[in-house]
Amino acid sequence: MKKIFQFLISFIFFSLLFFAIWFFFKDPYTVILGHSFSLVSDLFALPFVTTIDEQAITITIRHTTIKIDTLYLISNMVVLMALVFSTPFMWFGRKLVCLFWGILFLFIYHLISLYIILIAHGISPNAVGFLQLIKAIFLVIYSFSEQIGKAVMPFIIWLFLARGQVFGKIKELSAPEDQLAGIDLDSEGQEQDKEKGLEQDPGV
Repeated sequence: MKKIFQFLISFIFFSLLFFAIWFFFKDPYTVILGHSFSLVSDLFALPFVTTIDEQAITITIRHTTIKIDTLYLISNMVVLMALVFSTPFMWFGRKLVCLFWGILFLFIYHLISLYIILIAHGISPNAVGFLQLIKAIFLVIYSFSEQIGKAVMPFIIWLFLARGQVFGKIKELSAPEDQLAGIDLDSEGQEQDKEKGLEQDPGV
């Protein structure tokens, strides 16, 4: 319980710290995310026109324009950073490696989320047939990503990257009870052996 309390305190501290730091880096990150989206779209010859500023990414497809405020989309980066640096029993170099891969995975998730938003809202509401089905599917995916995925994804990435420390320590913390039980059984066995020895010794 003490370790869990220490983890929670560390998580709150690092959340506040990285939120203050992220406030200065979120705009450059938005620009990088927007240019990456534009590059991938150009690579696959997708008919998107992308306008990027430090606060939002505006995507135009045919005659539909979608403006995405990226602050809500990328704010879970703070949660991931705080989780990594709050992880107990992990040396600092390992934390930096986990942070690098975690940011990369979350960046890919943010990039995919842009396409989900685009498809969910870019298809005309009057679409029929196959396009209507595609729009419905991506609206469900978007709703899941918006309500659950955005909050849960940092924890999934953290548990995957720090699984050795997290699950290994849980197993280690549960071990003493089994060890104590084993010690008690050994003690009882030794006492029984002593009693048997006393009964067999006629001089006692």
